[in-house]
Amino acid sequence: MSFSTFTNIHKKYSVRATIAGIFGLAGFFILISVAFAAPNPQINYQGKITNSSNVALADGSYQVVFSLYTVPTGGTAVWTETRNGANEVALTNGLFSVMLGSVTSLSGIDFNQTLYLGVTFEADSEMLPRKILGTVPAAFEANNANTVGGVASTSLIRNDQAGTITGSTTAALFSIIQNGTGSIFNLLNNSTNVLSVLNNGNVGIGTTTPSSKLTVGGDTFIGGNLTATGTLAISGTSSLATTTINNLTLAQALAATSGGTGLSTITQNQLLIGGAGNTWLQVATSSLGLSSSFTNSAQLAALLSDETGSAGGGLAVF
Repeated sequence: MSFSTFTNIHKKYSVRATIAGIFGLAGFFILISVAFAAPNPQINYQGKITNSSNVALADGSYQVVFSLYTVPTGGTAVWTETRNGANEVALTNGLFSVMLGSVTSLSGIDFNQTLYLGVTFEADSEMLPRKILGTVPAAFEANNANTVGGVASTSLIRNDQAGTITGSTTAALFSIIQNGTGSIFNLLNNSTNVLSVLNNGNVGIGTTTPSSKLTVGGDTFIGGNLTATGTLAISGTSSLATTTINNLTLAQALAATSGGTGLSTITQNQLLIGGAGNTWLQVATSSLGLSSSFTNSAQLAALLSDETGSAGGGLAVF
């Protein structure tokens, strides 16, 4: 560890001192991994105090005030540690050694800026000039703990706490590029798959093997409009508010209670008659005594006006 040596001279006393930052004087060790013990947030300050004749002061305890400023002269101290009473500085042959921050914590000081140390001995005025705090060589490398590739650590998403990506850009805010054969994206709740995006663009919700551009493994609720210009296949339960579909394929016939017929096929020129249990039955026109065939409801109406059938129940023409 290297030290910067300087002399402060003002009025009756002078101090020749060495100062060494336990955390590098620039605060670069403050951001650390939780896997390591926290550093001692104090600065070792050593020196020798002499009088105006350059004679070391007598052994004993003395009051000393240490202050940090952001300016070399004037201004207001951002930190002050007063060593008096039981915390007075002990001198031996004029020599002393203290740990700045052991009386007044340095934890709230921003060391990522230029700071100046001022020293006031006993009733004397603050020694001049104030001394700028430098950094030990190791702290230059330690500064990398604050960045990743030059990016501030506060700009990164962590896996041990909630995070948010915020940006203002005309380009994509977040991009994932998959050059291999694996999936582009998998989102899991513990070990349960929630969302998957394959490298062919297929998206699966509740499934890791989507067979189409969108595959939902479970019940689906669509609160808005659904417009399908291609084929819409539904094998589970779907609740649709307003739906426009050109080609709807159902895995099974739609029951009469849901507005369908319950029949998988419909034969032309046959009638549907309402039966028991909310069902529809197909009935051939010959069983109704109709002598002619028909292809639409108008032709059926003409036949019924000329002939009388014997079947009862509701009639539907397809």
